[in-house]
Order: sequence, then C-alpha cells, then structure tokens
Amino acid sequence: MKEDERLYLAKSFVKGAVENILKNLKYYQKSKDDVKDYVKFIEEKKNEIDIQQDIPSLMALEGEIRKSYYESFNLILNQENFYFDKRTKRPPENPLNALISFGKLFNVYNRSQSDI
Repeated sequence: MKEDERLYLAKSFVKGAVENILKNLKYYQKSKDDVKDYVKFIEEKKNEIDIQQDIPSLMALEGEIRKSYYESFNLILNQENFYFDKRTKRPPENPLNALISFGKLFNVYNRSQSDI
C-alpha cells in the first residue's frame, strides 16, 4: 500500500475513534459540567487530524486525544478505586486500566464475530 493511502486510511480510523470518544463525553457532559473542557480540547484536536503529514505525527495526535479522554474518567467516575493516572497494559496496573483493556477486547471480539 502506498504511503498516502496508508495515511488516508489511518486518518479515517482516528476520526472514527474520536467521533466515538466525543459521543461518549457529550453523554456525560449532560450531568458533569466539567467534562465540557475535555470535549472542547478533543474537538480542537480533531480539527488537526487532516493536517497531519505522516503516520507518526497522526499517532502522536491520537495519543494526546486518548490521554485527555482517559483523564476525563476521573471526573465521570468520581471514584477513588477507579482513578486514572496513566494508561497501562500487559498487565493493567489498576482496575480502571483493566476495564479499558477488557472493553477493547470485548469490542474487538464483537466486531470479529459480526465479520464471520
């Protein structure tokens, strides 16, 4: 696959992920007013997707977006046991990271089942 095709495809994936992130945050924004700051930040970053010139810069932008999204969990959940400090995996270092990993696994499983 040509580099420009890879970049186009990668941007499409990131845009889809960001749309889902924003839908989720906007749902919680109705009851948690502080979430609006995260929505605003992510919407601003979403506008930068199309100007990325290569995969590494796109991945860095996606990383910024996901970091902000995961940080918003502290406001949404407001639970001491489910505090997000940083994303860890293999193995997840706390219950919130374990739930994120489980949710991603469940999502991948469901998508693969629908493809079969």
